Amino acid sequence: MNILKQKVTSWAIYAGIGTGLFFFIQYCAFSFGFWYGTHCVAGSYRCTASTVYTPGDATIVFFAIFVGSFNFMQLVPNIVAILDGMKAAKRLYYVINRKSINAPREGK
Repeated sequence: MNILKQKVTSWAIYAGIGTGLFFFIQYCAFSFGFWYGTHCVAGSYRCTASTVYTPGDATIVFFAIFVGSFNFMQLVPNIVAILDGMKAAKRLYYVINRKSINAPREGK
């Protein structure tokens, strides 16, 4: 029971760190987008685009990135399912390839 508890605890720690890292990167990208978007709307020299941006354009881009990044969060359970399938396949191939105890002896 302790081994199972250790595995679940370690998996939860890794999942928490991964989720926290994802949100940190996501919010850093949002803050950079808002910073850069305000410079583009204001017509600053930092914005290299040739067109004039409106606040609506900046908001549309922000929400497009926001929705798209949350869709990446749905990728994690699928990756975990694929890894679980790979572990199960490894055990299955071990059972298939092992030598049977009930197999007739060679040479008799």
